[in-house]
Amino acid sequence: MLWIQDKKCTYINYPLTTTIVVLRSLTDFVYLLNILLRFRLAYLDPESTELGAGELVKHPKKIAKNYMRGWFLIDLLNAPPLPQIIVLLVLPGELGSSGANYAKNLLRTAVVVQYVPRLWRFLPLVIGRAESGFTFQTAWANLVINFLTFVLSGHVMGACWYLFGLQQISTLAGNQEPSYFVWEVLFTMLIVGLGLLLFAFLIGNMQNFLQALGQRRLEMFLRRRDVEQWMNHRRLPPELRRTVKEAERHNWAATRGVNEEALLENLPEDLRREVRRHLFRFLKEVGIFNMEIHDNELDAIYEKLKQRTYKKGSEIFCTGGVVDKMVLIVRGKLKSTGEDGTVITLSQGQVCGDELLTWCRQHASSLSKGIQVTEMGQRLISRRTVKCLTQVEVFLLREVDLKDVDSILAGCLRNPLVQDAIRKASLVKKIKVAPQKIQLRGVANRRETRGKETSSSTATWVGKAVNRRSPINQAANK
Repeated sequence: MLWIQDKKCTYINYPLTTTIVVLRSLTDFVYLLNILLRFRLAYLDPESTELGAGELVKHPKKIAKNYMRGWFLIDLLNAPPLPQIIVLLVLPGELGSSGANYAKNLLRTAVVVQYVPRLWRFLPLVIGRAESGFTFQTAWANLVINFLTFVLSGHVMGACWYLFGLQQISTLAGNQEPSYFVWEVLFTMLIVGLGLLLFAFLIGNMQNFLQALGQRRLEMFLRRRDVEQWMNHRRLPPELRRTVKEAERHNWAATRGVNEEALLENLPEDLRREVRRHLFRFLKEVGIFNMEIHDNELDAIYEKLKQRTYKKGSEIFCTGGVVDKMVLIVRGKLKSTGEDGTVITLSQGQVCGDELLTWCRQHASSLSKGIQVTEMGQRLISRRTVKCLTQVEVFLLREVDLKDVDSILAGCLRNPLVQDAIRKASLVKKIKVAPQKIQLRGVANRRETRGKETSSSTATWVGKAVNRRSPINQAANK
């Protein structure tokens, strides 16, 4: 709607009016959807929040009654398309008459009447104090919302400036004499103060936005700084420092700085059980755990598993060292080398050190995949060296935890079918190792045969030489 000074009349710019009406109708439609959503949006019972986290009310009738007693009237005032009705139905009939000016003022009044309650409902949502539970989770959303709020506040101040005509009659900061009208000066000071305050809020929100973007990176930086200070305090050598930094970097990349154990401990028992079943679902396909084991027994085993990450070249077991854990490989490859030179490659889904479970039950010598062991005192000694060929992610079962696992699986391990399956699995492992042993034995036999042939030919040549030089042989020849 335009006011044409030359013709002293009011004129409607219909192309611009159509665009504004469409955009305004979209925002009104969002408010209407908000009202419909509120009738089905669960809420926390205020009386139940005195103890614990509170009770979530999901009954539709209770939700509707709670909303009707709350913000329903204000939302109902925000939703109707009052400006569109006035522009499309009231103004066209008043053009060319004395009522056009009143219709124009009516349009302004309708916009202001809906502007104040909409702002009242919007600002608590921006500052995170909304009772509905809606929050802007991403940093980009907070940035856009805060910037739009700043622009909106500036628009309000500018509208007030034009409303009082201060752009034309104000003499502050001009070449004219200062105004002596007290209210004009106070209002100008208020605008300047609010502008500085809003700008300070915008800068603060921008700072929070930038910090939110680099929060995880900042945590990683602080963690590395703590590790660096600890190494300086302990005066570690440069080579060891480099190894520690690399291990810390791989560990951070694997976990993203999240303590999974603490995270799982804060979850309810049933949800924690479901998450662990999903994480350790591969356990049913490895070693002894693919036998007839109940889910409850597996859940008890899942609670004992600890995640670890090894970098390339790390030694998990060494010859002569103590076997104090069972390793379940999740990702990566390992090489197991025995004292006799046999080499076995272990990969995803396989187990290293599973003979420790048998040792915990029987305290006897056994042969398992990749590690030969003997009993020395009360500890299990390894005769193989296990190294990481790549970066390896594993889950560990410590010796103390395996004793608990043994008590859990005691009934299952006494099953003859399970024992027969374990023996067959052990036989398959021995068959895999046997070709390498046979090959090494053949090489050794060939070396022994060559040595014997060389020694026998040397002895024959020496004997002939001695016979030629002896006096008896010389006399006989004469």
